[in-house]
Amino acid sequence: MSIRKIVLVSAIAAVLAIAAKIGIDVIRRTALRDEWRREAIAEVANLTGDPGRLEAAKRALARGEGALEPPWLSRDLIVMADGSWVAYRQICKKSDWRQCDFFIGRAADGRWFYSRSHFCIDMAAFRGTEIDPPSDLADFVANWSLVDFNGNPDDIPTDAAK
Repeated sequence: MSIRKIVLVSAIAAVLAIAAKIGIDVIRRTALRDEWRREAIAEVANLTGDPGRLEAAKRALARGEGALEPPWLSRDLIVMADGSWVAYRQICKKSDWRQCDFFIGRAADGRWFYSRSHFCIDMAAFRGTEIDPPSDLADFVANWSLVDFNGNPDDIPTDAAK
């Protein structure tokens, strides 16, 4: 075999190996993201499905216990100025490069939402400022590009989870 053929075959093999590695990484990241969404939905459903736990979380936030900065935000709840709330989970790509920015929430009215908006690590988009809470759920939905879905992770469009 000539040196040209050896170099050509080696280059093709290297390109195929790199493509396979990239494909495997994409499959792994997709599976990891699917797993996170399923766990986030289950955690939010557990919180919102247990009235005692939900009320305790709201009372704790009202007392300032577990509140992040600002005081209307905790690791579980966002409370609007009108008293409505969203129980949520979110992840930031800065905390895990294999993930993408993603938000899952369930509102007081029972509706589920997702968003690809960048809230940053631990909702830092709201922290460190004297920001007022969203006036109501419609304000929060509009300003943070929340999209209604039915609570089933399989019904979140795949392009929304990239």
